[in-house]
Amino acid sequence: MKEKIKKMPGRIRNYFCSHMSAQVTVTVVLLLILAGLVLQIYVKNQYFNYLLRNTRSMEESMIETSTINIDANLKDIISAACNVGVNETLRVLVENTEADGILLAKEKLTLGSRMDDIAHQIGSVVSIAIVSDEGLWQEYGVYWYQTSSKGVWEDGNLDKLQEIYEKTMALQKEKANVRYYVETDPAVHSQWPQIRMVHIAVPLIGKTYSYSHVKNVAVVSFDMGDILEKSAFDRVADKPLSIGYIADENNRIIYHPNEEYDGMTVESYRKTLDSTENISRSLKYFGWTAYITTDLGKMRAQVNQMYTRSIYVYLFLLCICGFLWQLAGYYNEMAETLERQYKEIRRYYREKNLSIRQKNKAEKEALESQINAHFLCNTLTAINYNAIDNEDYEVADLLKKLSNMLSYTFSRKLVSVSLGQELRWVEQYLYLQKFRLMDVFDYEIEFQEEYGEWPCCKLFIQPFVENSILHGFEGRESGGMIRITGHIDGSRFRLCIEDNGCGMNEDTEKLMQQILMEKHTLDLAGTGIGIQNVVTRLRMYYGEELSVVLESEPEKGTKFTFWLPIPENPEKDIE
Repeated sequence: MKEKIKKMPGRIRNYFCSHMSAQVTVTVVLLLILAGLVLQIYVKNQYFNYLLRNTRSMEESMIETSTINIDANLKDIISAACNVGVNETLRVLVENTEADGILLAKEKLTLGSRMDDIAHQIGSVVSIAIVSDEGLWQEYGVYWYQTSSKGVWEDGNLDKLQEIYEKTMALQKEKANVRYYVETDPAVHSQWPQIRMVHIAVPLIGKTYSYSHVKNVAVVSFDMGDILEKSAFDRVADKPLSIGYIADENNRIIYHPNEEYDGMTVESYRKTLDSTENISRSLKYFGWTAYITTDLGKMRAQVNQMYTRSIYVYLFLLCICGFLWQLAGYYNEMAETLERQYKEIRRYYREKNLSIRQKNKAEKEALESQINAHFLCNTLTAINYNAIDNEDYEVADLLKKLSNMLSYTFSRKLVSVSLGQELRWVEQYLYLQKFRLMDVFDYEIEFQEEYGEWPCCKLFIQPFVENSILHGFEGRESGGMIRITGHIDGSRFRLCIEDNGCGMNEDTEKLMQQILMEKHTLDLAGTGIGIQNVVTRLRMYYGEELSVVLESEPEKGTKFTFWLPIPENPEKDIE
């Protein structure tokens, strides 16, 4: 056996020397392998350049849209902070308590109540602090839910607060054009590290509009994550190859999706990546700059990995089949795949731009109605107290529910609230509608309190309930019933909204099913716009895990079933 093995190489050599066809076959195979490798290298470089061009084009469009939104939101918080500075009631309360020399419990409660009203009217606020030359006078924190809650200006931050006070007062003495002072230190809350902050300090001048006798400074701390989420910047570069972040006037990163890079200079951060391509846009305020950095090293590694696999496939096909038409078919399939990916990327960014424009429009409309909303809430509260004084408790109860609804609806907080808050709002809405329609319908809500702290999308139930009232019970005088139930079913949470109304006709049901099943926004005019808007918001909030099922039968009723993912960390998800 060993002798045969030793003679094997000689026999193979003699065979090839004596058979021309074997020599030609081996030569052709080697040439095909070499040609395939050269073609692979060429196509790989072309695809990398193609992917880079399209990524750059898409992200330039996205950063333009996002910076406009960020500038608008920064302008809003500057205006909100300045409004705190000219709040006459707050100035008088602070100066009166200072005159006493001691902040009594009653005065502290009154001052804290006023600061609470201001904070909730503004939105995105973490805390409001009043500072004098003697130090911190009073602080109100929006997240103070329990006695153990800490303020922003604790744990060694008092020296920084005093420094902010001195710099703000120096601006008043210099009579600078800009009278407010901006600071990003401390960057995070000591008790809630997920909250990243920016602080705006303004002189507390009230309605005197005089800077010559300023004694106190109001420091308003805003939630930077909230501001950027409203601007949709935190979703601009959510692809694995790109990261969006904000740097201050010293080119120091003040907001990054990965918190470990906060405080690092932009140059140092880029050194942590193999190679990068960067897009930046200067913001109008604070000297800040928005960046999107693309990791070219990671992009090239992914392309190399894909083409390394394709080489193995190519060699396998070549060895098995040996026909050029199969190689051509493989490349045609690869080209079609690339084209589909390109169309998918275009569709993704087109929908993302559309959702940002819709969100921006909604934010603008909400801002325009903010003053009227607060006026209505305050007026209803005053009427409510008057009704109580007159012992008209039914009217007082109706006014209280309406005021609560308006406060919840026009609140400029995040779109993420708890299921308990959402269902309490819907219960008040149904109560008022039942009173208005003279008991045309009744309602039941079955929901266990243990799910009350779960996060959910704000105002997503109301359009479906309103659909039952306006269309399901149309023409009825009594006997209507709306039931809302929620419980865990398997690995997801099942929420049902059903009525015993007239049901949907065939055309309406077909349109609703199309709205619920389509993954992209339909071009509607009139019918279904409200349902489509809330379904679009739900998809943005829950992603692919959301499922909505419609069941409707004429003269028997309509039922919407929502299948929602169960949150892993409910308390952390609600901001």
